[in-house]
Amino acid sequence: YSIGEYAFAECSNLESVKLPSTIEEISVGLFFGCTKLQNVNIPYGVKLIADRAFSWCQSLTHIDLPDSVRSIGVCAFNTCTKLETIHLYDWITHIGEQAFAYCNSLKSVTVPGGFTFVDANAFAFCNNLTNITIPDSVTEIGDGAFESCSNLTSITIPEGVTEIGEKAFECCIRMTSIVIPKNVNKIGRSAFSKCENLISATIPDGITSIGNSVFENCKSLKSINIPYSVTTIGADAFSLCSFTSLNIPNNIESIGPRAFFGCDKLKNITIPNAVTEIGEEAFDGCTILNSVTIPNSVINIGAMAFQGCTYMTSVVIGNNVANIGNEAFRWCYSLTSVKCHNTTPPILGENIF
Repeated sequence: YSIGEYAFAECSNLESVKLPSTIEEISVGLFFGCTKLQNVNIPYGVKLIADRAFSWCQSLTHIDLPDSVRSIGVCAFNTCTKLETIHLYDWITHIGEQAFAYCNSLKSVTVPGGFTFVDANAFAFCNNLTNITIPDSVTEIGDGAFESCSNLTSITIPEGVTEIGEKAFECCIRMTSIVIPKNVNKIGRSAFSKCENLISATIPDGITSIGNSVFENCKSLKSINIPYSVTTIGADAFSLCSFTSLNIPNNIESIGPRAFFGCDKLKNITIPNAVTEIGEEAFDGCTILNSVTIPNSVINIGAMAFQGCTYMTSVVIGNNVANIGNEAFRWCYSLTSVKCHNTTPPILGENIF
């Protein structure tokens, strides 16, 4: 037994509801946009809280889910801006995309123990959320799952997790440290970008690629250990970080565009003799980088790769470089020595220096 979809939707003066004990689901959009709804009982026997069932119930501060509930739908409690507490029983097996997104007053969440997947944007923009417990059963954290949880200071990712989605923790600006478990084999684009107070991050051995923008604009990140299993550093992976020095492992083959863009505290870097390509603007704006040696393995140096490295005094270019892009060393005002070991001159772009 259920009540029809959107039956009470946008009843803007509805404050309290008593539901019959015979219903088995809270249907799609049943109380959508009931902005003054404060009290509602959900009787034992209800198994499903359907999509958008309580979305935009902006006066709802607390709700008791019976332990009969097994599934919470897409946007079920989205933008319940005053919702402070909700208990999620371990036998809930599914929480849909954006189910609790924009619940600005929610402070603590325990993800149910039977979960294997935290869905996309499930708790995104819960900017008062300070505590999240993720059970050991979880193997995947979806795209944007905890994006912009701006009061979250720390989180423990269980050892069983193998994949962290795009923007999963983007803009968690108070998070200070993160340990990525050893079983993780994929980290999505911008997974930890804009975590401005992130001081330390541990990347496990076994990761082969640090994707695009994973740690972009982590302004407090001063050091990181890149494991030897990594072969590719993606675009913007560490742009605008605060490294003073960095050890790039010998297995790295490609440094992506803007990978270290704007790392203006980076003084020393060694590019290993496996790298074949340095992407566009890879080290652009690394203003106090002293010198650089381009190893013999490198074939292409992208446009503006070292632009604006104003303290750089010397460059050594390996003997296999075939192309140097436009403005690769522009605005390197302190540069006094350039040595190129290539017997066949590389193809040069415009305004190299």
